[in-house]
Amino acid sequence: MSKLVNLSKGAYSFEGEMPLGQAVPLGLQHVLAMFVGNLTPLLIIGGACGIMGGTEFVNLQISLL
Repeated sequence: MSKLVNLSKGAYSFEGEMPLGQAVPLGLQHVLAMFVGNLTPLLIIGGACGIMGGTEFVNLQISLL
C-alpha cells in the first residue's frame, strides 16, 4: 500500500538543489498546507460562534474567508 519515494540528496541539505520533478509536487504540498493552516482557525472559531453553516450569514462567511 505505501510507496517508498527516494528524494534526491538536495532535499536533505539546507542549500540543496532538487530536480524540478521533485520540487514542484513538494512546493504544491507546501502551499496547500499553508492555505489550510490559515483557514482552519477561522472555520473552527466561526463554527463555535454559530456563524458558519447557515444561510443567513452567507455574506459574512464570504467576507471572512
